Amino acid sequence: MIFEAGTGQNAVVPVLLWCLGCSRHTVTVDLVRNLNPWFIALQLDYYRAHRQCLFGHLKSEPREYAKGAAERLDRLLSLPGKSPYALTKQVLELCNITYIAPADAGKIDLPASSFDVFLSTNFLEHIARGELPDMLRHGRHMLKPGGLSVHLIDNSDHDAHECSGVSRFNFLRFDDAEWLRMDYSQTKNTNRLRSSEYLPIFESAGFNELETQATIDYEARDAIDAGALPLSPRFQNMVADDLATRTTLITSRKPTP
Repeated sequence: MIFEAGTGQNAVVPVLLWCLGCSRHTVTVDLVRNLNPWFIALQLDYYRAHRQCLFGHLKSEPREYAKGAAERLDRLLSLPGKSPYALTKQVLELCNITYIAPADAGKIDLPASSFDVFLSTNFLEHIARGELPDMLRHGRHMLKPGGLSVHLIDNSDHDAHECSGVSRFNFLRFDDAEWLRMDYSQTKNTNRLRSSEYLPIFESAGFNELETQATIDYEARDAIDAGALPLSPRFQNMVADDLATRTTLITSRKPTP
């Protein structure tokens, strides 16, 4: 069973994990009700339009695994929902997804040691630094011994996702007070933590033997090294590779007794 913090607008991860046979049941929560039936419908339309490509990727997998995944994907794409709302209900039921919102991932009342995986995708960067340890500690509390913790973090400036003229690291120019004063929406506001700053937070929450994979923007790194990208004093003593990290994947396991 999987616990996901931060569902987002279309529950991409729980749906794909079910299709791939990685999850029998996923509980996914959001602080506000973000799940959008129209986005669910668009997601399935995209899969249908790229059906052959998706099935082509499965051919390289072991035969029985590929067959099971293809059958599940066929069932998903064959759902008859006549409206986005009906389709969303069918998707959640088929993929055995429990969606809970509004709910705080750091406080939700779920049984201890009951989940095999605790995960998030592009979510932790939206959590205030002071709130992260308690949220991660709660997620660890819900993991079974030996359970897996997997978190993909988007370390970039989220304005760059929609504005081509904005650097992925534009937000490094501002000090903390100025950043807090800026009128950013809830979905774009980020804690700006760099990869190296997440690791002690995870450790303080009880996660040890962390494995990390960072994706670095080398063009931005060179600009930082050359002094061409302005930095707030908060970031001036950090190494360029850390500052120019676009994404960070942090994984660990809860120790077994």
